[in-house]
Amino acid sequence: LEEMQMAKVAHAQSPSETGEHASSDSDSEQACSDSGSEQAVSDRDTQEQALRAELKALLVEKPILERSLSDKDTQEQALRAGLDALVVDNASQSQEQSLRDRDAQEQALRVELDSLRSGLEASSAQIVQLNSQSQHMSEVEAKLNAEIASLRTELEMERKTTGDINTREQALRVELEEMQMANIEVEEKLNAEIA
Repeated sequence: LEEMQMAKVAHAQSPSETGEHASSDSDSEQACSDSGSEQAVSDRDTQEQALRAELKALLVEKPILERSLSDKDTQEQALRAGLDALVVDNASQSQEQSLRDRDAQEQALRVELDSLRSGLEASSAQIVQLNSQSQHMSEVEAKLNAEIASLRTELEMERKTTGDINTREQALRVELEEMQMANIEVEEKLNAEIA
């Protein structure tokens, strides 16, 4: 975009001095309009890059949380198996002291199981939140892409209009030069006849 803008400025400065002051104001206004549109596109691109980086970070974090959730599920299954074994053991034990020991172990396992469940719930909630953020980022990215495409289309239309104006200006300059040459020839003929 910067190269196209520089080429356009160089092209606007290349015609002869005839009518240069008359077209300088319109060229300046057009350059300002192009510059504003290009800055808007650049800002959108910068914002889009930042959102893409944040989305990538979220996508990296998601599988880590999912693996942690799977590991906690495995731990829960192991604890449940141990708890079931203790319950079966308690049924077969006849001594009161042994039963108290088993009860204490069972209670400790139940506390650990409750703690693990709390961790699983927190991880699940975090994954849900991560999915929501990822979806939101995708929606924002799509919206920004649409806005950038619209701005670029508008900029291309402005450039086409500028090109049409420049082409018409060049044609008028050529026509003016031809008229001036014709006037000079007529003036020379008149001077010759008068002489």
